Amino acid sequence: MPNFDQVLHDGDLPNSITFLEFTRFNKKLSPNSIPSSVKRLWLGDFYDHPLCNLPQNLEVLELGFYFSCEIRENDIPPSVTKIIIYPDYPHPIPPPLLKIIEFFD
Repeated sequence: MPNFDQVLHDGDLPNSITFLEFTRFNKKLSPNSIPSSVKRLWLGDFYDHPLCNLPQNLEVLELGFYFSCEIRENDIPPSVTKIIIYPDYPHPIPPPLLKIIEFFD
C-alpha cells in the first residue's frame, strides 16, 4: 500500500489478504487492525512503533530501516518463524528470538 499512512481499524482490511506491504506507514497498530489471515507483514521503512497487536497467525515480519523500538519476546506471536530487520538495529534481541532473526543484505 504505497504512501498509505492512516490509522487502521478493525474491519478496514479484508479478511482474505495473506500478504500486506506498507511503504510509508507509521501509525500504531490497533487491536485487530491487521486481519488474522495475514501471514506475511512488511511494515515498511518508516514504521517505528512498539510491536503490539500483530495478527496471531503471522509467520513472517519484516521491519524497515528506521525501526528502532525494542523487540520484546511477548509481542511476537508464537506462529512467527522469521523476523527480518536491518543489521544496524540498535537493541539487543531477546535470546529466544535469535533463531528466527534474519538481516537484510
